[in-house]
Amino acid sequence: MNALFVLSAAFVAATAGAQTLDLGGRWTLVVESPASSEGTARPRIPATTGGGWGREITITQESTRITIERHQFVANDMQPPLRYVYALGGAESRNVVNMGLGPQEQVARATLDGDTLVIVSRYAEGTPLAAEVRQVFSIDRSRELVVETTRKVGGATSTATARYRRQQ
Repeated sequence: MNALFVLSAAFVAATAGAQTLDLGGRWTLVVESPASSEGTARPRIPATTGGGWGREITITQESTRITIERHQFVANDMQPPLRYVYALGGAESRNVVNMGLGPQEQVARATLDGDTLVIVSRYAEGTPLAAEVRQVFSIDRSRELVVETTRKVGGATSTATARYRRQQ
């Protein structure tokens, strides 16, 4: 009985010190500023923006789900942000986005594991365009959101990393 009490006290102490991942808020892509040929800094979109979320996202985090809004269009456009809702815990989530040639369905599973969120999505299943996308979200020491995206299409795999800064 004493051993059980000691083990449960150690577990409570260990989990009390652990912090959960807080992804909530509005995030803006970090833009690199390399020097131009004239020696002045010129902002540019980094080559690593292939995370798939674009320049600005809003994340709403709840206990059982996470919602990511991708601000695809300009402020005066009539289009709302693209909205993706994921059930946490690995349950299947389906999101349909109307873009390009019509509705595109994404089937995904999202898990929150300590200091990372992992979303694995499948697109165009059963077609030659079938793809799997694995995205890992984490917060680094500088408090920036890091999104590492790995795409698998056919036999090819590519990985890109994007960094976002939380807006105040």
